[in-house]
Amino acid sequence: SVEDIAKTIEVSDEEVAAYYQDNIASYTQPEQRRISHILIEATEDDSESEAQAKAQIESILARLIQGEDFAELAKELSNDTFSGENGGDLEYLELGVMEQAFDDAALALTNVGDITEIVKTSFGYHIIKLTELKPEVIQSLAEVKSELKEKVSNEKAQEKFYLQTQEMARVSFEF
Repeated sequence: SVEDIAKTIEVSDEEVAAYYQDNIASYTQPEQRRISHILIEATEDDSESEAQAKAQIESILARLIQGEDFAELAKELSNDTFSGENGGDLEYLELGVMEQAFDDAALALTNVGDITEIVKTSFGYHIIKLTELKPEVIQSLAEVKSELKEKVSNEKAQEKFYLQTQEMARVSFEF
């Protein structure tokens, strides 16, 4: 059995380190960004409503710069009423869900509490705030070494088991 073969397999530290490097993504938790936004809807085909929307978002940005509370302004003024009820909270940013301009602006924020300038998308005008930032976490080789040793041993055992079953099939065919 694979388990019996695994007991006889020797795994070197170099093999474990190589497996770790080849599979580093499995031991990495990517950075996570929680964001909020205020949206003022605008339609590109109606220049008057777009001008009004731009003026309104500029007014909101000015109020934020003067120190007004982002969550309160989102509740009061955001056209995204679903997130607005929660102070503009959009949970954690999933790249590709929103438009590229939105993602780029959200990724440019570096400190919790930072807000963007006005961001234009096909939905209208946004102001985006970074509300939480969890840095990327990579488990060290030392943390996962015993787990990896077992995985490498098991993989080698499966390979050996496969080769032995192939050899047994070849020998039985000859007879």
